[in-house]
This record gives sequence, C-alpha cells and structure tokens, in this order.
Amino acid sequence: MPELPDLQVISKNLNKIFANKKVDKISIFKDKRLNASVEEFTSTIEHQKLLNIGRNGKELLLDFENGSRLGIHLMLKGELHLSSEANIKHKVFELIFEDHTGFAVTDFMGQAKPILNPVESDVPDAVSDDFNFKYFKPILAKAIKANIKKILKDQDIVRGIGNAYIDEILWDARISPLSIGSKIPDDWIEKIIHSTKSVLAEAVKQIENISPNIISGEERSFLKVHTSKPETPTGYKITVIELEAKKTYFTEEQILFQ
Repeated sequence: MPELPDLQVISKNLNKIFANKKVDKISIFKDKRLNASVEEFTSTIEHQKLLNIGRNGKELLLDFENGSRLGIHLMLKGELHLSSEANIKHKVFELIFEDHTGFAVTDFMGQAKPILNPVESDVPDAVSDDFNFKYFKPILAKAIKANIKKILKDQDIVRGIGNAYIDEILWDARISPLSIGSKIPDDWIEKIIHSTKSVLAEAVKQIENISPNIISGEERSFLKVHTSKPETPTGYKITVIELEAKKTYFTEEQILFQ
C-alpha cells in the first residue's frame, strides 16, 4: 500500500501533468464502493477544470473549478496508470480530459475507490503541525495496553503512515514497537513526533531522487530497517516478528517501555 511519502510525490507528478485541464469524461467501472451514484459523479466532475491534485493522509484529492472534490483511496493494491498505456486491466474508474490525456485507477482486488466530496477529517495528517505533543500525549496516556506500533497505524489517530514507515520512524526514534503507549516518557513522545516528520520528509526527497516520475506503486529501496538487509546502517541485526498481523522490523537499539 502506498504511504504518505509515495502519495506526496505521486500527487505532485499528477499535478504537473493534469492541473488546469478540463475533464471530458469520467467512466466508472466498479460502482459497489461508491459514496454517490454514477450520475452524481458524472454531473459533478465532467466538463470541470481540474485545479489541483493534493494529498491528505492516504488519499489523493482532486479539486475542481466548481468547488467539488474527488478523493482517491488506493487501499492495499490500487494503482494509477496513464490512459495512454496499452491493455490496462482491472479499471475501477478513469478520467479523460479534453486534450485526450487521462489516467485510470486499477485494482485487481476491487477495493480502490473514488470518493465524491469526501468529508474532511479532523484527524491530523502525520506531517501536519496538528500532530504534536499536545495532541498525542493524552492519546498515549490512555493506551494502557496498546503498543506504539498499533497506535501509529490507527488512521483515526494519525493519518498517512502504515506498516513500513512506522518501523522506520520508531527505529529513528530508537523506541521499540512493542512499547506500551502509556509507558513512553514525555521526552520520548517528542522524539516520536520529531522522527515522524523528519523520516517522512527525507523519504519524499529519496523518492523524488530515485523515482522522480513515479505515479504509482512504492519506492522503498532506501529504507533503513524495514528492509531485506540483515543489518541497519548502524550495524545492528534486524529482527522481524509478526505484530498486529504484519511483519515488524526493529533492532535491540530500540528501547522497550512497558
């Protein structure tokens, strides 16, 4: 699943290609997960100029001249493809612009979905100023059993990060993913917040450098702990366990609070 850094770069690249173009047609191929009727999608989006493509959490957000917004959630296996590609399979929906360019969202699992005028979440994005100590401390104080990885994965607590980048953030902060939320001291909470923002910012730079034209998928070759390599750059052996039904990567450098 693409996480915040991937989607940040993807949105930037899509914006360069499609911003200020007018939509000719939106075609919906899978309508079971729509939040509005196909007719509402077409009447709202077609013949509107696309002003901007941005991101919040794990959603891409397309803003149009008439004030409407189209959200795209790729879920686990969703992908974006330029319409000029041949033999695009498993289309969920497709946008074609008046200059005959366009893109399609595909998903062989059928989970990716467009969202018409998505409700703006009051949950902070991981790189926003709202994700701070004042916000996060009371949440951790109530987490008397939950580990920090489970807490950070919860999109109702902080938006945009998932399995891989949580491992990277916690390694950077030197906190074990098994640490209980309420047991983490205040200065280490600050480290988590700082590492969240710095790790994600660095990841965006790395992706732009390695895959500057990416519009789909994930670029993970630069990760330091969530990797197939046996050791971190600091020379510590990487341990891999199952945690919250996902593989979790960490080292003995990381302090366990419990």
